[in-house]
Amino acid sequence: MSQLQKYWGGRYNPIVPVVAGEIEKNYRVLLAYYDPDYVFYSDGVELEAIQKLRLFNPKGFYNLDSIPREENIYGVDSMYFLSLFDRSERIIMPSELWRTKSLLLDYLDLNFGIRSNGTVSDYNISKQYHQINFNEKNFDTFHEIVFKERPINRALLSRNNLNTVILRSLKDAQYNDFVLVIAKDTSSISDLLYFWNRLLYQGDNTYFVTLEQLKILVNDKFFGSLLYREASSDFIKVCSTSFSKADLKALITELLLPISGGKPFIYHDCSSFPYKILDANGLYESDFGESENLQTFVGQKAQYAIPMLSFTNNLSFYPQKWAIDIIVRCSVEDKAKTLLMPFTYDIYNIFPHSEGRINRRRTVTLFIRGQRNSSHLDISIPETRQIVSQLISRPIIQGKTYETKFIETSLHDDSRRLISFIKLFNHDFKTIADFFSDNFWVSLLEEYATTNRSAGSAFTFVDLKSRAFNKLVEAGYVFKSKEESRFNEENLELGLKNTLTELCNYQMFFKGYLLKCKQCSSTFYYYLNEVDETVKCKGCLQSFTMPVEPNFAYKLNDLIKNNIYRSRTERDGNLTVIRTLASISAQSRRSFEFSPQINLYLSYSDRKPYTDIDIFCISDGKLIIGEAKHSSVAFFDKNGDGLNSLQVLANIAKDIRPDKILITCYDDDSNKLKNAGKTLEGLFYMDSYAPEIQVKLLPKPDDFALGAHQYFYY
Repeated sequence: MSQLQKYWGGRYNPIVPVVAGEIEKNYRVLLAYYDPDYVFYSDGVELEAIQKLRLFNPKGFYNLDSIPREENIYGVDSMYFLSLFDRSERIIMPSELWRTKSLLLDYLDLNFGIRSNGTVSDYNISKQYHQINFNEKNFDTFHEIVFKERPINRALLSRNNLNTVILRSLKDAQYNDFVLVIAKDTSSISDLLYFWNRLLYQGDNTYFVTLEQLKILVNDKFFGSLLYREASSDFIKVCSTSFSKADLKALITELLLPISGGKPFIYHDCSSFPYKILDANGLYESDFGESENLQTFVGQKAQYAIPMLSFTNNLSFYPQKWAIDIIVRCSVEDKAKTLLMPFTYDIYNIFPHSEGRINRRRTVTLFIRGQRNSSHLDISIPETRQIVSQLISRPIIQGKTYETKFIETSLHDDSRRLISFIKLFNHDFKTIADFFSDNFWVSLLEEYATTNRSAGSAFTFVDLKSRAFNKLVEAGYVFKSKEESRFNEENLELGLKNTLTELCNYQMFFKGYLLKCKQCSSTFYYYLNEVDETVKCKGCLQSFTMPVEPNFAYKLNDLIKNNIYRSRTERDGNLTVIRTLASISAQSRRSFEFSPQINLYLSYSDRKPYTDIDIFCISDGKLIIGEAKHSSVAFFDKNGDGLNSLQVLANIAKDIRPDKILITCYDDDSNKLKNAGKTLEGLFYMDSYAPEIQVKLLPKPDDFALGAHQYFYY
């Protein structure tokens, strides 16, 4: 506690008890509001008890009692905040206070930041301020000095420029509370924990004394006066976890009432601490802390200028460290996206040769050391391929790089067909979702993807209009004249032409002609660039003259067809994957990155992949992996090793630690999808790591959009 108060923001680090290997429920709720860069624990605490909470993604977990120390507690010396004060302000500089042997030394340290001796850095940082020498000779006049001279309270310096949360509990923690914590003796750890963690809630300040210290303090006539002045409320709350209510009230009457000075001391029940949390709106980051710094780069590699601290530009004493939260936004072809990453991502890919982590907001927290040699850092925007490779082969787990068994990754043929499909639509998943959820267009695609007609998967606009007209009439639409209703044939023709133009621009359909050979009477489809004044028949190979006003037609792109069907009777799983990705994209609010199906290899020399992943995407920074099947029955088909796809997926997840596993299908036979979800949950039952598991039955194409803008122009 003493050390934390010396550092910027250190007073707002929770210190939490672990009893019998468990963290009490209310403390777990409290911890959920925090995002520590480091987690320290003491001997006797099982590390798994902390990690299994899955609340944080720190740089690491470190044992405070290890010898040598695994990681020291660093921060920016709070004395640098003197720069925010006028140089006429006074500050107490302790000198050899240990000579006093006083029982009040710990009291001064906890409540005022006065240690038994000053440091070289303290004297140098404060040399331009009025220093009050505090030593063995004037020790007994401490409260008089504080009351009359109003020196800077060193314990409060760490509370400047906050960038944290202050919790609200309207019933138990008021914004102007001044709390005096009285402990039975120095062994009362629960009182110390209350004193420390109470400041995480709204309040003015807390003081901590033991009974032995209090009996000394009440004989100092300036102690009561100081409390009176320090408390901004009309009373001072007194609480204790080591005294009963009756005993504490007796102490208030006996010791505190005589020094009240007009502000009463009232009993406060703290037995329900940590208090029930309303929210974390006790402190608004826009009103406190360091200002934001905007930097703009062109290209994927640049130099990032490290922002200066607002209160000092020269950290000259001792190793010091602080953190910068960085949000990276990329703009490509008028599209802006925020770079949000899973906890398992290594920031080395963005900031080479730098130290940091992915924070709970899924952005980068970068650690800066005061004794650095450069004012700039290299920054690089990673390619999706690099991200995928690192997340699978070398994820960051509990702050450490973990080498998985998957040495290499690659794309396979299905992946290339899928990515080419999505490129046709300019990676616009919303457009894909719109057309592939519309029953009219899907049935059209399916019919022409499996047709046996000699003309192949081609149709004329007359065919399309007739098909749409019949569908609308069947659905109950009544066609009238143009003057009477928007549901008229002219408007239908305009709307369908507009939609067909859009789909041709996406190259979902190709423009061409349906031509009949005069020699063999066969009708074939010809692309625009295949015809001239004379045309060579695709059947008898004889040439014939291009007819006047030939039948203009539209042919389904084979790339679309091959992502729907492997053959005329066998479905391809790519469409299920594509629609699943479109669904996840629609639910992503800030960012969405994906990779097509990935092959996983156990060795660089392997030619055959060990297995593959159908779904691999990052939605708002969360890594989602999954399996997509056209039919749910396929989830239970076994491979050559006797494992079904669910078991394989679980084994992958236990290695690379995704946030979510998603299994999805197009057809659910005998409720197999739900059974697959339960099977997956069972595979993680005994593991401390358990991802969120979601099952999704893709909705069948429907007529919801029938009659909308894809059909009628106005």
